[in-house]
Amino acid sequence: MQEDFDNICQLLLTDESNAKLAIQTIKGLPELNKKVEKYFAPLLKIFKKKSVKSIPTILRNLQANKYTIKQLLWLLEQPLFVNLLPKHTTTLNLDSKKIESLPESIANLSKLERIYCGFNKLTKLPNSISSLKKLVFLSFHNNKLAALPESFGELSVLEEADLFGNKLKHLPESIGDLNNLKILRLHNNQINQLPESISQLLALKQLNLTDNKLTFLPSSIIHLKALTGLYLNNNKLNNLPQDFEQLTSLISISLGRNQISSLPENFGNLSRLRILYMEQNKLTTLPESIGNCSLLKTLYLAHNQLTKLPESIHKLSKLQTLNLVGNPINSKEKERIEKALPHTTISWENDF
Repeated sequence: MQEDFDNICQLLLTDESNAKLAIQTIKGLPELNKKVEKYFAPLLKIFKKKSVKSIPTILRNLQANKYTIKQLLWLLEQPLFVNLLPKHTTTLNLDSKKIESLPESIANLSKLERIYCGFNKLTKLPNSISSLKKLVFLSFHNNKLAALPESFGELSVLEEADLFGNKLKHLPESIGDLNNLKILRLHNNQINQLPESISQLLALKQLNLTDNKLTFLPSSIIHLKALTGLYLNNNKLNNLPQDFEQLTSLISISLGRNQISSLPENFGNLSRLRILYMEQNKLTTLPESIGNCSLLKTLYLAHNQLTKLPESIHKLSKLQTLNLVGNPINSKEKERIEKALPHTTISWENDF
């Protein structure tokens, strides 16, 4: 009897055709049928079915990704039934579902390539997330994550991570093992220091750390040679690392609302730079080399302590927008700047 029961359950948990065979087998065996019905009662209840005869339909719907979020989360938490989830699932969308936790059994979705789980109530990620070896994109933005598991760095093919709007205070050292990571969004967290291992993210192109609590950048950040966009608005930075100008792929830099008093002398080596936001800092001068940023189109310097701009400013022939609102620049210097940049729209005062 027990052997028959085990065989029937195994068939019912395999696929639609085997489930149909099992149902035919238990016809006319009321005791075995009753035992099987009891075993599968939780599954039937969550899928709003009354009989094991409905299991083939359940399996067919699962393989076609026809299930509710409630059913999906339930299955993920059931050791007996989690394997019913289709192994071919590549995308999982759990955005805005009031989810408070993810089970370790999420690792069973071994084919998963993209996971969307923003606007929920997660306080941590399961350690088993590192088992999702095909994951190229993950989004856990706007949750309540206080930390990432140390195993996070084992997501070896990950290319894009949205982790903004959480409560992260630090990043695991293993993050440096994400050799394929290209985009990392961490804005609106509470990060006060970056691990040295961040310098190992050699494929990284976009790094957003706006609205954190950074007081400095590790000197090793200059190794991120592929970086085209660096966003660090509203931190507590006092300066930039020595040799910052070695980040020669940078196209866009946002450093507004910090406490930076000067830029490196060789800042002009950033010859591909097109956009520079430096508003609300403590700049008193700009380096003469700024004129070498010949592709610069947008330059925001509002609310600093600048009294003049370097002579080389006239080299910025492609500059379209220059914001100098709130700087103590006298009329004579304003006139010189306007003559040096005849095709540039220059803001001197707030335009209300």
